[in-house]
Amino acid sequence: MKHDPHSLPPDLAALEQGLAAARPEPPAHLRSQVLQRVQWEQSRSPRRRRLHFAAAAAIVLLLGAHFGFGLSHPQGVPRPGLDRRQAQAGYRELREALPELPEEQAWRMSLSMAAGQNLLPYGPTGSARLVQPANNPRWNP
Repeated sequence: MKHDPHSLPPDLAALEQGLAAARPEPPAHLRSQVLQRVQWEQSRSPRRRRLHFAAAAAIVLLLGAHFGFGLSHPQGVPRPGLDRRQAQAGYRELREALPELPEEQAWRMSLSMAAGQNLLPYGPTGSARLVQPANNPRWNP
């Protein structure tokens, strides 16, 4: 009698058979849920599949165009650095318009406004013109 290397010893074979026989069956409601989901997946219309494919293809084309444009124009839009004189002028205007504003806050706001000038290609042109207090006649003609 030849020994099969893939066969189990008798005590392990008996244990395996006992475990296989004691395997619990899944609940009935779970079986119905799985069958409903499979039927839903199979009943999806080919038109909807084509729509999903077309949407995925459009996304791929748009991403490809975006990356292609980025590679062909590596410099992008020219963005000059922060103009310190503009920030200082904005700080002075803020201190004149709002003397009660703390000095640190005025510097933060003027730096933000000066930096924001480079982000808005067609936006406001003055550094402190973004802040228009109602009680200052200079801002309300």
